[in-house]
Amino acid sequence: MTISRNPIFPVAICALVVICALAPLRAVQALQTRVAQPTYIAPSRVQFQQTVQQQQTRSNLEKSQQQAQRQQQVSDNIRRSSADNARSKQQRDEADKARQNREWAAQQAQLQRDESNAELPRVVPQPLPAPKPNSGGG
Repeated sequence: MTISRNPIFPVAICALVVICALAPLRAVQALQTRVAQPTYIAPSRVQFQQTVQQQQTRSNLEKSQQQAQRQQQVSDNIRRSSADNARSKQQRDEADKARQNREWAAQQAQLQRDESNAELPRVVPQPLPAPKPNSGGG
């Protein structure tokens, strides 16, 4: 009496062994992808951080502008005191122009640094819904 073997049985066992071997790897991979996802920051916190950053930028620009005004006043006072000398006037004008260019470049660099350092997404305020007209008389 001969016993016939089912040819599918060894393939099924091999498939089962492979599945059992790969299952833990798949579970670890799923856990890693879940951990790697960024955390959600509530919109109110994002808006607060953006507001603080904008206030700091405004404050820096205001300080820079105030300093530029003070320097301009000093320059104007010197200009008035030595208005007769044409060569010194030209030198002062060139120095003023160079200073203004430096200040402008510094302000632009500060703005670009603030924009590039912004780790937060930009929040664009949504327009408010249009008010509904009153349908009843009163």
